[in-house]
Amino acid sequence: MNKKYYGSRAQYLDVRQYTLTDGRARGMRAIDVWNGGNLHFTILPDRCMDIFTTRYKGNNITYLTYQGMVAPQMVNDQGWVRAFGGGLFATCGLKNIGGIPEEDKSNPDVTLNGRIGQMPAENVCVEFFDNDTAVRIRGTMRESMLYGSDYTLTRTIEVRHGEDTIRFTDEVTNHAYKAHPVSMLYHFNMGYPFMDEKAKVILPTGKIIAGNDRGEEDMKTYDRFSAVEDDYPQILFWHELKEKWFAFENETLNARLRVSYESPILDCFQQWKVCEAGTYVSGLEPCSQMGGRSDAIANGTQKYLNAGETIENRFEIAFSEMK
Repeated sequence: MNKKYYGSRAQYLDVRQYTLTDGRARGMRAIDVWNGGNLHFTILPDRCMDIFTTRYKGNNITYLTYQGMVAPQMVNDQGWVRAFGGGLFATCGLKNIGGIPEEDKSNPDVTLNGRIGQMPAENVCVEFFDNDTAVRIRGTMRESMLYGSDYTLTRTIEVRHGEDTIRFTDEVTNHAYKAHPVSMLYHFNMGYPFMDEKAKVILPTGKIIAGNDRGEEDMKTYDRFSAVEDDYPQILFWHELKEKWFAFENETLNARLRVSYESPILDCFQQWKVCEAGTYVSGLEPCSQMGGRSDAIANGTQKYLNAGETIENRFEIAFSEMK
């Protein structure tokens, strides 16, 4: 790239920070990123630095719920489904993922999909590097309570000019003086028009386990989608992946998304499939355990971090044409 042709950096790599002013999103920070090519996305620092709207070659990639963007002050412990906006991915954890088992309903530590997704970032930093051809955006979320756990999650997101790839690293640290349970799930959400009857999920699955009764009926077509229906129950699957990656593609749009990841704790994978009017979504969810806290302890998938221990989860989200 010959930078002599450009005046402002925003001609080839643009990052814009602003504050939303209306409705339930009022007061929430946002960061728009354009890579100078085919990729445009929005980061929400007040919602765990999650990536919300995402467009590839001008086409929407993600599922967005009725409620859209919701500021964290509008959320309470039982309001996750009212505050879930969808987006490219939503982070769940760090004390629980999924539902609340009966045995945990009196435990204030265990909430629906955890609290980290509603935590605002501290020390948000936007840094350009490699002669202004790449950008790094970083922020730290804290989940802690008196007499309980003290976790931080530091997220670093990187994008390069003209490269249709998002890379991010999460560093999770237990600052407490004893071991605590840790739970994580990355809720990736594919939506129309990227998801339609021509779309396909690609997984290196070694074994599929139905997560509910409808899943038993749909095992052979877990990777395909019907046209939208007025009444369509949610379908859940658990996959035992042979490798840590998944992909989603649509031949109509000639577009593919491939997510690869490295993690010492993300050894489970859940798939969520709904083809209902208003909830036409494919959820692809690398996670650390099967079920909520008590269920995960019972089935042996609950993870723990020792005092002072830090783990890293690394993701690469690559967009490309199919041919």
